[in-house]
Amino acid sequence: MRLLPEYSFAVVPRFVPLTEGMLVKRLGAAESDGVVPVLRPYLTAGPNPFNPITEFRFGLTHASDVVIDVFNLRGAKVARLLQAPLAAGHHTVSWSGVDHAGRRVASGPYFARLRAGSLTLTQRVMLVK
Repeated sequence: MRLLPEYSFAVVPRFVPLTEGMLVKRLGAAESDGVVPVLRPYLTAGPNPFNPITEFRFGLTHASDVVIDVFNLRGAKVARLLQAPLAAGHHTVSWSGVDHAGRRVASGPYFARLRAGSLTLTQRVMLVK
């Protein structure tokens, strides 16, 4: 605890446990490359629910060929958002609620599936109009 006499109160540090999907910034002396390592692979989306655009954020622990597809509730593929080799680290890709032909999709739940080597992650998003 550190007492701040000019404000007449104390500051108590709080330690937050590291959870999946949390981004960590190192304080103090930074590493030479400035890259924050990914501890575990993750896939998140925000805003969620969304209209008209959501952003998928994901982290890879090692370089891999990555494919991200969006599926509707029936399991039909609506769109492919990404198919590319990516380095380890944090990445983002956006989806504007359109299908592979550029048509706006209906309101409702959709599922983004990330495949990277043997890793498969899924994130549910809700499009609202």
